[in-house]
Amino acid sequence: MRLLVILFISLHLTACTSMLLGTPSRSTSPIGSETRTAGELARDKGLSGAVRDAFEEDSALRSARIGVVTRKSVVTLSGTVSEFTTRDRALAVARNVIGVVRVNNQIEVSTR
Repeated sequence: MRLLVILFISLHLTACTSMLLGTPSRSTSPIGSETRTAGELARDKGLSGAVRDAFEEDSALRSARIGVVTRKSVVTLSGTVSEFTTRDRALAVARNVIGVVRVNNQIEVSTR
């Protein structure tokens, strides 16, 4: 009985460790899995930086708090701005960055 309890605890801890560390298991869960190659990760990081740099160079966007995330050359913009023109400008600037395939504009406008 004691051996059975030790075996159960050992298996349980192994499963928890695997889940927390994101190591592969027999499950088909996408949690913790990364499908991008090292080259894609580097390119995406570079594109995010280039979009942020372009925002810094634009006087209308310099002070805006806009989040930029890139995955497989698709840029997602997020945050809240006070004017529709700022949201539209951010979209246009991001689209003009070389290497950006598409822009997913999730920026919200707060008119309060």
